[in-house]
Amino acid sequence: MFIGVNASSHFISTVQPPGYFIGLLIAALGSVGVYNLTARLVHWSLYNWDWSMKVTLGPNYVQGVWGGIILTRSGKPLYVVEKVEQTLSKTSIRGTSYRPDKIPDANWITESVQIDPVRGEMFIFYSNNVPWKENRVEALGRLQFDRKSKGEGPTGMTGYAIDSDSTKKL
Repeated sequence: MFIGVNASSHFISTVQPPGYFIGLLIAALGSVGVYNLTARLVHWSLYNWDWSMKVTLGPNYVQGVWGGIILTRSGKPLYVVEKVEQTLSKTSIRGTSYRPDKIPDANWITESVQIDPVRGEMFIFYSNNVPWKENRVEALGRLQFDRKSKGEGPTGMTGYAIDSDSTKKL
């Protein structure tokens, strides 16, 4: 873009009005066009190529489908599947927990996700829909990243969650 503007400025300086203004208009529209095309290509590559988002977000990158186990108050496991969706400005998580007999137990969507890439932690505030409970359950979670290096996203996570109707960490 710099080369194009620089070359056109030499051309514009040799042209007298009204050709000067036409050259200036062409240079301005060309600059906007090149910028717009570049921005669209970067945006497309970030949201269509997983590796480009991974490189861009670095240690903040957690996008994908995650599976895990939560031990309940009774000590029985719940199997969890969560889909993490990320943009450059927002992270959201939708999840479902299942009993060992594969019956869904609850589902949730995050209200807020905060990632601390330096400490390798993720803090989550979410609204939990448990069918056998009368009201929605608000919950907080804190997860510690398992990662190869501080510059990369997690390959696993461990942590706990606590519901608004409980005082015991799960």
